[in-house]
Amino acid sequence: MKLWTWVTTIPTELQHLVSVLNKRLKALEGKLRLDDLLLTSVITKTAAYTATASDQTILCNAGSGAFTVTLPAAQGLSGTVYRIKKIDSGGNAVTVDGNASETIDGATTNVLSSQYDVIEIQCDGTSWHIL
Repeated sequence: MKLWTWVTTIPTELQHLVSVLNKRLKALEGKLRLDDLLLTSVITKTAAYTATASDQTILCNAGSGAFTVTLPAAQGLSGTVYRIKKIDSGGNAVTVDGNASETIDGATTNVLSSQYDVIEIQCDGTSWHIL
């Protein structure tokens, strides 16, 4: 292929590629959460807290006392990921608790007892799974 021929065919090939990508993105519409890919929210908690659908990273400082982070109901949150981390060096634990009888890898709770302990969990719509 001559260079001139190759250069003149790029726009057509790119137009086709853009068209294919647009069709695939439309197929994913409503399933793709770009905010999860681009930005990660970070909050710090020092007392009992119930995670919200918009939370992503929850830093827990239990220096003043042990507390529980309760997960929201799993229904409707399929694909949601939380990172929950104990950041203080004290002996107070942070307990991560599934909503009502919902479980985290089959257990109703998961305890973070040491500084820098972390749990990353993902919802399947009915329960939570440690990643």
